[in-house]
Amino acid sequence: MRAWIWAVLLLGAGQVMAADYSVAPLRPISPTGYDPGNGINLYEITAKGVELMKGSPYVFRHKDQHGTLSSLLFLQMNPAHDFVYAVFTGDDEPILAGFAVTCKGLVLRWQQPFNTGDSDMEQATVTVLDNFIIEDTHPAPFAHVESVVDQSGRLIRSEMSQFLISARVNSNGNFYYSCRSSTATAYGGAPPPNQVLVFDLRKSAAEPVTRSNDPVFVRSICN
Repeated sequence: MRAWIWAVLLLGAGQVMAADYSVAPLRPISPTGYDPGNGINLYEITAKGVELMKGSPYVFRHKDQHGTLSSLLFLQMNPAHDFVYAVFTGDDEPILAGFAVTCKGLVLRWQQPFNTGDSDMEQATVTVLDNFIIEDTHPAPFAHVESVVDQSGRLIRSEMSQFLISARVNSNGNFYYSCRSSTATAYGGAPPPNQVLVFDLRKSAAEPVTRSNDPVFVRSICN
């Protein structure tokens, strides 16, 4: 009888929904990237429903080049929903910030310049992964830069090439794949890519551990 009671209790406990989280800008990010507001709303999702967490909206207290409170240009959670990356207008270049998601709300862990070459995210993107992000920027003509930043804000790898098209990182963060083209343009290589350079992120070596021009392999990595 006692074993049966424990089984019922364990089954019921397994059905309890743990809290999840979501974020959204206080106002939708505008097509131009300006004046979307600064606030970030954090929502807690439980079996009881969706609730706006106390402290929302969280405001990034920085004044941009116009002397006004920074505007939000980019906002996204990582797939694990425990960290948030945001890009705000800065002085000469945007600011990339990392926020931890806690049971008490968003906590700013770090901030650093986002080197785009302009005051907003023109020709720049951020790809959010579990424990790091990939920055894709064009700070100058014929300067395509791919950078990997981990969740602590540390730069893991950065490369610049006029033949560079895109970059990938494998799921455990051990290998970095550089997708290249044999033709250069003002904004990097001309697609489709025809070569992949593979770097081991566990080493500080500047040279790739291998490279491949096999079209099937290139498509499998770069598409």
